[in-house]
Amino acid sequence: MVAFKDIEHIVSHMFESIDEDIENVSVITDRKMAIDILKEILTYDGIEISICDIEDEYGYDREYVVTITLDDDVYDIGLEKAYCYENDIYLGIDGYVLFHEDVNSKALVDLQNNEYVKPDIHDWFVIGEDGEECECDECCACCEKTPTTIETYYVNGKSVTKEEYDEYTKIVREYEEEMNAWRRAFWGW
Repeated sequence: MVAFKDIEHIVSHMFESIDEDIENVSVITDRKMAIDILKEILTYDGIEISICDIEDEYGYDREYVVTITLDDDVYDIGLEKAYCYENDIYLGIDGYVLFHEDVNSKALVDLQNNEYVKPDIHDWFVIGEDGEECECDECCACCEKTPTTIETYYVNGKSVTKEEYDEYTKIVREYEEEMNAWRRAFWGW
């Protein structure tokens, strides 16, 4: 998981991530953060907005995707709904995709299972968490250059401690072993 200081930091990371291999960088997050990211992007030069679909008159309550695409020295920006209620699926995205820690994990599953469009790489991220303390005597300038990694454990979409996660995985392994024993007994494997 990548930790960013603030919205400015994540937008800076988005622009820095675009290169000859990665033409699109997208963030999937809630409506408020998506709008904040779009506002920060608009402070940069060479920006064109291709789509801005944030209407929620029909009760849309899922995540949004903000995308930056480099197209002939112009950054093409889009903000749109990430989820399609009609098909009960998150829409496909290519390039580098950043998922906010609160995004439904179904988003990543749907993106990876999309047969037409798949992300090249992806990361989960948080904003405002420091991670481990820096041991340098500087004013943390070294820490600001690279995001810190924070280990986070989830069980059924809920954040848990490492101990709770280990206990849960132990129970699941025991259950799987018991089910396999029953299958062998029943089917003669």
